[in-house]
Amino acid sequence: MHTHNNCPNITDLIGERTREVLTIGDARIAVTVGKDEDTVELWRGLRFLIDDSDSEDVLAYQITKPNKMFNVFNGKGVFRFILNEVQLTDNDNKELRIADYYSWHPHMELDSEHKDSDVTVAEIVSAATAAAAVPPDDDKEVWL
Repeated sequence: MHTHNNCPNITDLIGERTREVLTIGDARIAVTVGKDEDTVELWRGLRFLIDDSDSEDVLAYQITKPNKMFNVFNGKGVFRFILNEVQLTDNDNKELRIADYYSWHPHMELDSEHKDSDVTVAEIVSAATAAAAVPPDDDKEVWL
């Protein structure tokens, strides 16, 4: 595309720069969410996959500017976040719209039996395998 007299290229104005096959997004969005026990855990660097639920494509965004102070009074209010568009990764699950899905592992506290440094890895694996072989009473699946 040709520009005249220092006029910007139209792709510069919409936040995308195309170089052969690489498109770099430069989109920012502002998100306001109510303060609750889940949203207080949101922090800078956390990634999300956001797009219309009917869209085949999905965009990844990352919190770059959290504001948890200015819209809260007596423990109630809203948080505001600025999110920047970032690249999708192999750890993202586009179908479920969950960022970092394949790299997430639950935080589990070890009970006192497994905190003993004399317990070997083989013993821990053996105990976990035996526990997994016993079907749960409520027919729910468990992560192991």
